[in-house]
Order: sequence, then C-alpha cells, then structure tokens
Amino acid sequence: KERFVEFLRGRGVDVVEGGKFTTLTGSGTKGKALEWLTNLYAKEFDRTIQPVALGDGGNDLPALQSAQALGGTARPEAGQTRWGR
Repeated sequence: KERFVEFLRGRGVDVVEGGKFTTLTGSGTKGKALEWLTNLYAKEFDRTIQPVALGDGGNDLPALQSAQALGGTARPEAGQTRWGR
C-alpha cells in the first residue's frame, strides 16, 4: 500500500487516510467544497450562513478547519483525538 500511495503522490494525487477509507483527490478537499457551497449560498440567496462540519478522520480536517462550528469523534484505534469548537 505504501508504494502505491507514493506512486500516486508522485503524480499529483492527494492521498488522505480517513476513518475507514483512503481518499484520493486532485486539488479539491472537503474544506474547499464547503467554502464553495457557503459562497454559492450567500450569492444565490443574499444571506450568509455559518457552515457546520462533522468528521472522524484526517480527510475531514480541511472541512473542520473551514467551518464556523465543528465536531468530531475519537477513534482510538486510528490514533485520532476529539475535535470541537
């Protein structure tokens, strides 16, 4: 698995270990998607919102960092800690 991950990273693929899955993306993240959706909502409905994100894995961190309110769950077997704001 490690060799395959390095192979992908060498070709510009972002590889993030999540809760149960490994996420492969290009230049997008859950955080960028949350920001895009928040901006689209503000533009279309002429009002701002406070985005909320929940997550339990490393692939959720960009969304959690972009959100106004967040939560997370600990998974000790994955070496994860609790997040909260």
